Amino acid sequence: MSEPLNALLIEDSEDDALLTLRELKRGGFNVVWERVETAETLRTVLLSRPWDIVLSDYNLPPSFNAPMALEIVKQINPNLPFVVISGTIGEASAVELMRQGANDYLMKGKLIRLAEVVRRELREAEIRLERQQSALELARTKERLQLAIAGSGIGLWDWDVPSGNLIFNERWAEIIGYSIEELEFLNAETVRQKIHPDDLQIAILALEKHFRQEKETYECEMRMCHKLGGWVWVLASGKVVEWDKDGKPLRMTGTHLDISGRKQSVEMLQKLNETLEKKVQARTADLKRSENQLREAQQIAHLGSWELDVSTRKNSWSTEVFRIFRLDPDCPEPNYEEMLAYFPIDDRRRFLQLIDRAIQLGETFETDLQIICADGSLGYIFVKAEAIANEGGQVTRLFGILMDISDRKAIQEALKRSEERSRASLLALPDIVYRINSNSQYVDFLVSPQGKNLVDPQQVIGKSLYEVLPYDLAETQSCLMQQALATQTTQIQEQLVLLEGKPVHEEVRVAPCGNNEAVFFIRDISDRKLTELQLQQTNEELMRATRLKDEFLASMSHELRTPLNVILGMTEGLQAGVFGEVSDRQIKALQTVENSGNHLLSLINDILDVAKIESGQMILDLSATSVQNLCKSSIVFVSQLALRKQIQIIEQIPQNLPELLLDERRIRQVLINLLNNAVKFTEVGGNITLAVTLLSEAEYKEKPFLRIAIQDTGIGIAPEHIKKLFQPFIQIDSALNRKYEGTGLGLALVKRIVEMHHGTVSLTSELGVGSCFTIELPCGNAVLPTPKPESQFNPDSPLQSIPSTALAPPLILLAEDNEENILTISSYLEAKGYRIIVAKNGQEAIASAKSHQPDLILMDIQLPVMDGLEATKQIRLDPDLVDLPIIALTALAMEGDRDRCLAAGANEYISKPIKLKQLALLIQELL
Repeated sequence: MSEPLNALLIEDSEDDALLTLRELKRGGFNVVWERVETAETLRTVLLSRPWDIVLSDYNLPPSFNAPMALEIVKQINPNLPFVVISGTIGEASAVELMRQGANDYLMKGKLIRLAEVVRRELREAEIRLERQQSALELARTKERLQLAIAGSGIGLWDWDVPSGNLIFNERWAEIIGYSIEELEFLNAETVRQKIHPDDLQIAILALEKHFRQEKETYECEMRMCHKLGGWVWVLASGKVVEWDKDGKPLRMTGTHLDISGRKQSVEMLQKLNETLEKKVQARTADLKRSENQLREAQQIAHLGSWELDVSTRKNSWSTEVFRIFRLDPDCPEPNYEEMLAYFPIDDRRRFLQLIDRAIQLGETFETDLQIICADGSLGYIFVKAEAIANEGGQVTRLFGILMDISDRKAIQEALKRSEERSRASLLALPDIVYRINSNSQYVDFLVSPQGKNLVDPQQVIGKSLYEVLPYDLAETQSCLMQQALATQTTQIQEQLVLLEGKPVHEEVRVAPCGNNEAVFFIRDISDRKLTELQLQQTNEELMRATRLKDEFLASMSHELRTPLNVILGMTEGLQAGVFGEVSDRQIKALQTVENSGNHLLSLINDILDVAKIESGQMILDLSATSVQNLCKSSIVFVSQLALRKQIQIIEQIPQNLPELLLDERRIRQVLINLLNNAVKFTEVGGNITLAVTLLSEAEYKEKPFLRIAIQDTGIGIAPEHIKKLFQPFIQIDSALNRKYEGTGLGLALVKRIVEMHHGTVSLTSELGVGSCFTIELPCGNAVLPTPKPESQFNPDSPLQSIPSTALAPPLILLAEDNEENILTISSYLEAKGYRIIVAKNGQEAIASAKSHQPDLILMDIQLPVMDGLEATKQIRLDPDLVDLPIIALTALAMEGDRDRCLAAGANEYISKPIKLKQLALLIQELL
């Protein structure tokens, strides 16, 4: 596989540059290269893109050489490899260049080592870059480490043990309140004097122990005297880093960390523990108060206690129970029979049954009961009771609680009424609605009067989906429900079921509804599906009709262009004298034939363009376009016709117009069409004005527009005919039809192309005075003018001779199956000095290309056996033919045909009918 290489060649000889490139390719490189000859060009190219290597000649007249080039390269990219390739450099000059920074040098006559040298220098450049990056990263790491040490607040010291000298940082001095200048002459003895007497022996023992065990780091806590008085707690640590040959320590380093704050924290923690003990005692008192507050809270919650003596049937109520029954707490408790009177008959019987079971069986019970309060109002209570038995197991007392739940019952009643309303609403829906729990069981099932159902709702509640529905349908609905519950979002899916033997399309919506349940809405969408199917069939019919129309247009374009190619080609060849000399009278006749053929070609192009726009197939190729150049180039196309009618064309085009984002070819087509019409309908001696105006936002009320007006002094148009003018195939009247030729398609194309650019076309005219067509294009996408490189290919430039570098006339392979086209093209090109061989199908073209190795191929696309596109692809697979120029000559002129040809491997594309002079110029350029 070839290695990619971006090579910059400093060489004044193109032949030597090509030899260098050939040697690089032979060495396995896929080279992207550029050649420069001057210092100015070298600077520009070095800055334009990244390069892998510079290959330079030594002498580069005038006044430029390799040392100068090396200096420029090193200024811009010091790491870029620089290799000298010269035929005249001496060994002394080469050594001097190497000293200045060149990486190697080679003689032009001995380039066999070039690929090896390039690979070596690329590797070394990569290594240099890695070293630079490593050095940079090391410097950054060192900087980060220094910052970390500076920010950590750690004091550093370094002790020369034999001399006793100490070196330390500023933080070490700051810990004991000194500046580093004040402790400049500090040594081991003076440091000992600053240690607290009670801690000195501990520090000495730790140090001596460390001297005996070289791999151990000593650490101890001690107090040191502060400059301002008092003692500072420090955590000292150290390690011997250098020993003499006898095992005695020579050098030791360590750190000091101020831990006074930590020591203070320990003392504070002890005080805090004492404080916490006091708080615990206070908390105990608070808990007792909380118990009293809880009792008060129970009263607020309408919660009371009651007790029943089984043997005496005596009640004992708390104060809150009196309040719940709307009784005065100062009154005596009602007896057993009086208590039962506060319950409606049904709830009284249920309450008695629960009391009897509790007494007889010792059961605990709880229930909700309705009560009739002393003031006659109704309420609800929650009652819970526990049976208390004696040692013999006989129940002697019932003790319980009683809570007022009237508010909760009211809420439940409201919810019940809301559910009933929701159920009524669901019944009104034209759907099946049911709820499913997390176990895939039906909780509820509703069918609206309009809905259709396969099952009886009363028979499915409580059953599983899998018991009611077919397994695959049940599995699908179960998965939908799980997704809805997991994501808490509505899931939507369509399903097909059989109802009374008929397929029915249903839309299933599943939404979570709380309590780990999901609600299903099933709607019959069979009618909608039928409508969608009918719409799809209609769309398919429309697409088929559109495709047939496109195929018909493409076929007609090909069938019409093929004979036109022969007619126009033969005419051009006869006028050029390819088939012998012709008289002036015959030339006039040939010009008449050519004009008629071009008129027919224009008609074909207009019909195809209108068809493309109507079917939406025309796609604009937008690019930044100079309006000034666009207008001037459009005028050139009609200048000869205007000159023959002595019509003056006046240009009013301001300078520095903005560039617009346009399809340059289509807008030029618009301008040429309008200019042609102006020339056609203007009498001899008249004038035409092309004026360009930039309208401001204030003038147009939205955004700036560019106005192009083409005004003539022609015959003019009546007001009642202006609306018809932009319709396809419409001309003004029969009299004009007889006097002025045309299809009536030009202005329709103008209107549609301008509207595709979001612009407008308007017309003002007066009979006998003239007309003014105005185009207004939006400038919202305007850009500043940018210089464009001039094209090197000009179809109107004189034909030059065949390149003189060839040893024999170039050989051209013509792949064409139409005999008339073969005769036309081969006769013209042979007259221009080319050798021609012919292949009449794609397979012959491939075989001839491999056997004859032509200099260029003219490939028709519609060939028998194998078409031209496939033949081009096969030719490009041959390594010997991969760079062979191929021009596609085809009658295919529909949208996208050019792109297909270029994608297959063609270098250029020309649609038939072919201008032979243009073809010859293109062949010369490619060769």
